[in-house]
Amino acid sequence: LIYNNDVIKIGDRFENQETTFFGTCPTSDNSLDGWELVWKDDFEDENPSKTGHFRRGGLDARIYLGHNCVMSGDRSVYIRNDRGRSSSFISEDINLELFLTIRVSFFYLPINMEGQDSFFLEYRKGHESEWNVVKEYNIGVDFENDRWYHEIQDIDVANLSMLNLRFRSHSSSSADKVYLDDVEVQGALIPEGTI
Repeated sequence: LIYNNDVIKIGDRFENQETTFFGTCPTSDNSLDGWELVWKDDFEDENPSKTGHFRRGGLDARIYLGHNCVMSGDRSVYIRNDRGRSSSFISEDINLELFLTIRVSFFYLPINMEGQDSFFLEYRKGHESEWNVVKEYNIGVDFENDRWYHEIQDIDVANLSMLNLRFRSHSSSSADKVYLDDVEVQGALIPEGTI
């Protein structure tokens, strides 16, 4: 249960019968006016080696199967260590021909992060080698351990034709992990008549 971007309760932690009033919810289809869902990934593929719209960069980007470190369902992914590509999940190509802005929404759960540990959301244009930082998330500043966070970031993609997203770990050991789940990408459509 999420209220005001805070995770209140997760999974089987609900009582048999429980009622709490938080306010009213907007009645809309899961997308904003002028926005289109590009894809949503909950990592629940029946094939245990599949990671949806993402691919593993290496051995420090892994699939989690269980109930303790998931936002929904029984699968999530995690990143650890600080080994660049090996500590990353990289998205498939995102076609930008119809969009001015891309909105990335995701949930993350930090475990055992300490000191100067952090992780990044990044993007690259086309298949360029250089990655651009959307945001660096730092322990003690952006998050604390052992709770889920919901994050939304917008990326200006005007005049771009394609990009990839990357979640990259920057932690000091393989015990320092960030779990990721329910990643959603939406695009703000270019107004009609402006193409």
